[in-house]
Order: sequence, then C-alpha cells, then structure tokens
Amino acid sequence: MPQNIIEYLRDCAINKLFSIAGFSNAFPIWKTQIIVLTPSGSEHEYLNLGDSLKNIFFSTNTSTSKRQSDVSDGVQIGKD
Repeated sequence: MPQNIIEYLRDCAINKLFSIAGFSNAFPIWKTQIIVLTPSGSEHEYLNLGDSLKNIFFSTNTSTSKRQSDVSDGVQIGKD
C-alpha cells in the first residue's frame, strides 16, 4: 500500500532527525527514560510524559552555558 503524503513527510522528518549526530547519540538515553516513565504504555502515561520532557532532554545537555530560559528572561524588547 503506498504511503499518503503525511506519512511520507513524517518519515522524511524522522530520518532527517536521526541523521543528526547529536540527536542520534542522545535518543537512546531519552528513550530509556521515556520507557521508565511509561511502563504500561497507557494513554494516560503518554499524556503525562509532557511534564517530564524538559528533564529528559536536559539529561543529555553537556553545555555549561546559560539555559534558554535564562537568556530569554534577560531580553528586553524595544530597548535601544
């Protein structure tokens, strides 16, 4: 059965993500944490996963620079 355009574009996007070294290196760590947080694979667990995504993604952050929220808090729009 041929793919519809949505599935084709989704496949392209996922393949592009995994071609990026940073993503493909971090994903196994993220996946492990997601599996721990969704042991039964219920809809409820997946919906609640959003509450933990920041911590999951930051678990592979090796940067010592400021967080984006720190930078955003310091920006003043319209200031000359």
